[in-house]
Amino acid sequence: MRAQLLRATSCAAGVAVLCGVVPEAPAPPMAASLPSIRALLSAMRPRTPSTRMQEATRLAAEGGVLIERASDDEVVCTLWSSGWSHSPTAVLYPEGGEWACDCGGADPCAHVVAVAQAGQEEQLCRRPEVET
Repeated sequence: MRAQLLRATSCAAGVAVLCGVVPEAPAPPMAASLPSIRALLSAMRPRTPSTRMQEATRLAAEGGVLIERASDDEVVCTLWSSGWSHSPTAVLYPEGGEWACDCGGADPCAHVVAVAQAGQEEQLCRRPEVET
């Protein structure tokens, strides 16, 4: 069987609407503390050009930041955007002031900044369970 192609269309109240499939529950609460997310985003800002910051803001606002798992010391998210053949995975380590992304882009890339912005604004969406 072919896996279904899912497309995030909106994110309201922490719920991702994916091709008409609405998850039963909203995103789990962010385990990392909000002050640590804010501090991480503050550390990213001086190193992020305005065009990359705008791209991150767009990604976060579109609801394309899907939380995979979160703990006190790590937040792992997949980012979705139309036209991408690969959904990058961004990881924040808020307490350690570090981040990583598998996109291979600039440091910090728009993906990690988008995850930090979405976490700060509590706009993270839960990835729904979907049959293939």
